Amino acid sequence: MNPPPGRKRRVLIVDDQSRMRSLVHDLLQGQPDLEVEETASGKEAIQRSLDMRPDVVLMDIAMPE
Repeated sequence: MNPPPGRKRRVLIVDDQSRMRSLVHDLLQGQPDLEVEETASGKEAIQRSLDMRPDVVLMDIAMPE
């Protein structure tokens, strides 16, 4: 599904390791049609998803929280 015209695709990166979040963020941030945000835990990701309404969530599945 495509976002409405004029709206960037929203990507949420979720990983407890800041280095991995930064790596993925840096790879995606240069894309002009993406809005990229990140969070460090599953709990934060749930709240952030409710606010942000991401089109894609890239999540580490082996996190402590």
